[in-house]
Amino acid sequence: MAALVRRHGAALARLDQVLGCTSVERGCVPDSTPAVSASADGHDLVLAGPIRAASGIAQVLLLQEVEGLPRESIGWGRANPATIEQVGALHAALFAVYTHPPYMAAHQAAVLGREVLASLSSTGPRLTVFMGHDTNITALAAALRVDLKAPGYATNDVPPGGALLIERLRDASTDARFVRVSYRTQSPETLRGLGQSASLVALKIPGCASPLCPATTFSRLLVSHLAPLQTAR
Repeated sequence: MAALVRRHGAALARLDQVLGCTSVERGCVPDSTPAVSASADGHDLVLAGPIRAASGIAQVLLLQEVEGLPRESIGWGRANPATIEQVGALHAALFAVYTHPPYMAAHQAAVLGREVLASLSSTGPRLTVFMGHDTNITALAAALRVDLKAPGYATNDVPPGGALLIERLRDASTDARFVRVSYRTQSPETLRGLGQSASLVALKIPGCASPLCPATTFSRLLVSHLAPLQTAR
């Protein structure tokens, strides 16, 4: 956890500036010891330190921007779009703890990943929509071993309204089946202006030769990265 804090030192320093702290002062973000531990009930992780303290502040700045607040009020006028993208890495750093490690991704995405595979079967519905949180998206992306990058956002900081689009495709000439995963987002500028445009970027899954992944390969790769489901006794 100390290494994670050092990696994001520049973003933490920039957030201190946005919050009105000078280099002479201790800083606005609490300088507590970075650590991760099990919760009292053993069912969760507890993250302590600057990343935990700063992540929510960074997300609030982004939400203020996309909700259209006057620029002079966002971070007291000290948070422009470039700054918001930079400090957004502090919010994304939470996912480096809670969803990105293979063990965490395997358990966080275990149920959702299997629901996705069931929906992609030949007997599945034509359209299935799963609604969830940014942690659901990052966990599924982590299980697929892909990073999420979108214009105006820090890598793996999921935009408001962002989505993974997973398509089942068939080659009409050969009857071969494929799966394509794309990342759908709207830029902060588009959201701020209530625009309708969106970007859709096809993701290349490691283990697949191209974004068009053979359906059997996709299923094998995803299942291999999911934890077994526990059954009630």
